[in-house]
Amino acid sequence: MADYPPPPSSAARPGPVIAAGILLIVGGGLAILFGLVALFGGGLSALGVLVLLVYLAIGGVELWAGIQVLNLREQGRQIGLILAIVSAVLTILSIALLNVVSFIIQLAIAGIIIYALTQYRDAFHA
Repeated sequence: MADYPPPPSSAARPGPVIAAGILLIVGGGLAILFGLVALFGGGLSALGVLVLLVYLAIGGVELWAGIQVLNLREQGRQIGLILAIVSAVLTILSIALLNVVSFIIQLAIAGIIIYALTQYRDAFHA
């Protein structure tokens, strides 16, 4: 008998989905890192601490969503999609505060995540 390679697994992750998961994990990890540095750096008001705690929570959710996307879980896809859409909207709203390169990069990252999680929705399962 000839040795044929096995057929591709239906659970194989498409490349854009892997990229979206990694971008979510890196974004969440950086949000947590920067939030912790700012929190323990001191000199924050009570409102600043509250904003940082929310930022840390969002970073944790983003990290979790990235892991779920890499595991092809539907809940991770939905949460990652919501986070990417909110990120794109906030980037557009803060256009006056960002330089052109930061604006384009942040919008591109959100766009890549949105594209991957909408176009490859059939790869995900509950």
